[in-house]
Amino acid sequence: MARRGRRRGRWLIIALVLLSAFQWWRDGEISWPNAVLDNLQEWANRPEASWRQASDTLNEAAPAIPEDFDLVGKVVRVSDGDSLSLLAADGKQYALRLYGVDAPERDQPFGDQSRAHLRRLVDGRSVGATVESVDDYQRQVVEVFIDGRSVNLMMLEAGMAWWYRYYARARSDMGEAERVARAKERGLWSQPDPVEPRRWRQQNRG
Repeated sequence: MARRGRRRGRWLIIALVLLSAFQWWRDGEISWPNAVLDNLQEWANRPEASWRQASDTLNEAAPAIPEDFDLVGKVVRVSDGDSLSLLAADGKQYALRLYGVDAPERDQPFGDQSRAHLRRLVDGRSVGATVESVDDYQRQVVEVFIDGRSVNLMMLEAGMAWWYRYYARARSDMGEAERVARAKERGLWSQPDPVEPRRWRQQNRG
C-alpha cells in the first residue's frame, strides 16, 4: 500500500512538471499555480468555510484597491503614455504623472502607440487616484484606478511602458507585469532593441 502511494506521488510530480513545462513553452510563464490559488480563495470564502484565515492570507498577496481616493475626476487630456490631466470635482485641474511607470517619449519609437493606449483606457472617463508624491514639475505622482483596476499596471501589462523601478522598487507586482509583457513580446517589447526612456532623454538632451 505504501509503495502504491509513493508511485502515485511520483506520477503526480511528473504530471505537474510536464504541465509547467508546457505552459512555459506556450505562454512564456507558469500560471497554473495562480489558478489553483484563485480556486482555493473562492472555496475559503464560502459562508460555511471554517478556515477564513486562509482567505485573508491570500488577499494580502495582491495590492489593495483604495476605497478612498486622494483625487477623483474626469480625464481631460493625455499628454503621453505616463502623463495626463484630471479635472477634479472641485473644478480644479491637476497635472498627473503615473507612479512607477516610464513610457516612451513622444518623439521616441513607440511613443505614439503608448499615448494612444493610455487615451483608450482613460480619456474622457471618470477615475480615482492615490497620490504618492509631487515631482519637480509640480505634477501629482499617482496611481490611477478605473473600474477597480490600476491603470499603471494595465500600461505595464500591455507592454506600453517600463517599470520605473528607481522610484517604485517596492512594487514587485509592477516588475512582474513588465516581465510577463517582455516574455510575450507585447507592445514595445516586440521591437528588437527598445531604449529605456531615461536613457533616451539623456542621449537627446539639449
